[in-house]
Amino acid sequence: MPEGIAKTNGRIEATQIDISAKYAGRLSSVNVNEGDEVTAGQEIASKVGYASMSYLKPGEISPFSVLFSKDDAPPSFARYVIEVRSSKADFQPGYTYRDLSVLPNPQARQDQYGFMKISGRVRNTGGQAAKFVQIYAVFYDQQGMVVGLASSYAEAANDAPLAAGAEARFEVQGIVFSGVPARYRLFAEGSGA
Repeated sequence: MPEGIAKTNGRIEATQIDISAKYAGRLSSVNVNEGDEVTAGQEIASKVGYASMSYLKPGEISPFSVLFSKDDAPPSFARYVIEVRSSKADFQPGYTYRDLSVLPNPQARQDQYGFMKISGRVRNTGGQAAKFVQIYAVFYDQQGMVVGLASSYAEAANDAPLAAGAEARFEVQGIVFSGVPARYRLFAEGSGA
């Protein structure tokens, strides 16, 4: 990670369709300056981030991240707390296409630069074509803690929509990790064509 950048990531779970997102996060507040004395439990900064998936159905999870830059990074902290706030979707979820399946046995490897690459195939299991098919990867350490996120688009021929029943190749590259990745989980989402 470049100097001056701090990143935290994780996962959220939903009990109802409540999240409509995919917008850049914004800084809510930095409550102290570097060098200020703070008391145990005092909030030093807060920031808003959004889920990667466009919406969540009951029981679904989504990768998310909150990124602090060198200009808005809080001073050193001992822990962080994640508060999930949601709202009813103000759109029809129909534009997002979820009838996509990552096929079994994707291949994971580390390249010469230390980046984690996962390649495999995704299939359109639905009855309509899908465009902008995106694969999300969540990386976990041995203890099951999230240590990284990555995403990439499926490689459809000539950037054409992925037809019903068709397959496309993908490769997701994980670059930045807060720990050593031991396993991963893949999600797929696209748009109706």
